[in-house]
This record gives sequence, C-alpha cells and structure tokens, in this order.
Amino acid sequence: MLESRLPAERIEAVVALGNGGDPSSVPALVERLEDEDPAVRFYAILALERLTGERRGYDYRAPIDRRRAAVLRWRAYVQQSATHAKDNASAAP
Repeated sequence: MLESRLPAERIEAVVALGNGGDPSSVPALVERLEDEDPAVRFYAILALERLTGERRGYDYRAPIDRRRAAVLRWRAYVQQSATHAKDNASAAP
C-alpha cells in the first residue's frame, strides 16, 4: 500500500510500519519522505521518529530543497546502518 495512488492508503501503510517497531522498515519510510502528499510525509517522519528517535532535520512542510537535504541525511543513515549490520554479521562466528 506504500505505492498506492491514494494518499489515505499510503498513510495507513506508513502508520502500520511505524507501529510495527521493525527497524528494517526504515528505508521504505525514508522513501515516503519525498511523497507528493504532505500528510504522507508527516506520518512518515513521525514513524521514523518512533523507530529511530530522530528527525535528522526533516520538516514535512519545508520547501523541497530543504526536504531533499534532510532526505539525503536519512539515506546516509540507512546506508550506514546497513553497512554496520553487514559488518556485525560478518564478525559473528
């Protein structure tokens, strides 16, 4: 439902991911930070904050250039988290 053409369905999916408590949903939520609908973006940042405790300077109402800068920070966080998880997995016996 994250890709639904209906904003209400995208919101429902974002809220479910945020309530699910699964950190593996962070990358999908980061993608919703660029949603065309401001309500979807609002719920996406709330879900990310719930999962990570952070906003990384993201404001769903900000002009697109400021939002994009924050999305880049979120993508770097996702990349760093994936690298860290991969390193931990390879270090395990």
